[in-house]
Amino acid sequence: VQINKQLLDNLAISEAEYSMILERLE
Repeated sequence: VQINKQLLDNLAISEAEYSMILERLE
């Protein structure tokens, strides 16, 4: 369960970083 939670946390961070990159590109 801890591993799955960590994966979800990593995905959330990646999504946030991806959104920031998109904002910079626009």
